[in-house]
Amino acid sequence: EMSAFNKIAGYENEKEELRALVEIFNNRKKYELKGASLPRGIIFYGPTGTGKTLFSEVLAAECSLKKVNICVSDSASENTICRRIRKAFAKGVNSRTPTMIFFDELDKLLPNEAEEYYTDRSKTILTQLLTLLDGMEKANNIVLVATCNDYHTLPESITRPGRFDKKICLNIPDYNTRVAILDMYMKAAATHFATSAESIARITPGFSPAALKTLVNDCILSSDENNYASEELI
Repeated sequence: EMSAFNKIAGYENEKEELRALVEIFNNRKKYELKGASLPRGIIFYGPTGTGKTLFSEVLAAECSLKKVNICVSDSASENTICRRIRKAFAKGVNSRTPTMIFFDELDKLLPNEAEEYYTDRSKTILTQLLTLLDGMEKANNIVLVATCNDYHTLPESITRPGRFDKKICLNIPDYNTRVAILDMYMKAAATHFATSAESIARITPGFSPAALKTLVNDCILSSDENNYASEELI
């Protein structure tokens, strides 16, 4: 069957964690009857380009969640952002279908004491978010999902149990995951590559999935008229 999980190459352990969450959300009644409370907030964290947003999209697809994005621009005032957050929560509460409220780059929004990023704006937004999170007791059809680069810079008040209490770390891929990612993009291309995904994976430690995708794409763009990417080119 065509599962949304097929969009994620490699990251086997992280996919298992995601599968466990999907299982809980798709059988929420069973867990509620057991007396368990469902995870309310999930954070995908790790370096840029590691597929955090992709993981959230797979979660939404596998659990048939309606996704409400909270669009956050640096120029928006705290009132505007708080209004968007309230609106998204209201949409979720009033929705008949289970809803995912999605924050991209949550760490840019909230106080970060390590970097003196403790502005009145960020404190106001944090207070608003905590108020809504704590009022979610009755709204069991909402799940909050956020991405951030560094989980440990988030204020403790947001990461404690009952708030964003579930986290999955997506690091720079190891060798096996690099092979899987390269393989996926190379197979999808009409270009013939002179070297294997394995040999390219060996020379690309430190590359993010986004960087690997760019590498394959650059090879396709620069391949010769016979759609051949030589070893030298790679």
